Amino acid sequence: MSEMPPPPPPPSMPAGQPASSKPPRDFMTVAIIATIVGLCTSCIGLVTGIIAIVFSNKARQAWAAGDVNGYESASNTAKILVIVTFALAALGLIINAIAVATGSWTFTTS
Repeated sequence: MSEMPPPPPPPSMPAGQPASSKPPRDFMTVAIIATIVGLCTSCIGLVTGIIAIVFSNKARQAWAAGDVNGYESASNTAKILVIVTFALAALGLIINAIAVATGSWTFTTS
């Protein structure tokens, strides 16, 4: 039998972080999904979704730099923008459904 190699050392944590802590949620995946949904239903949702992605990236960078306060601020802003994006997407979906149902939005082919 061959010897098993030793396990790799744990990844280094950012300065000031406890060794047992894992990176907290930065909302990047949810921000990307919200941006795509916002694009499909309302243009304003696209804008707030892109801004949510930017703040999510800022949160990742702050965590990597060990800036806990900067991380929390950027992460909370990203979370709020994701919620706003989904709310705008829902509003856009409702408006589009009403427009189609009332005939205000017609599909014409010429």
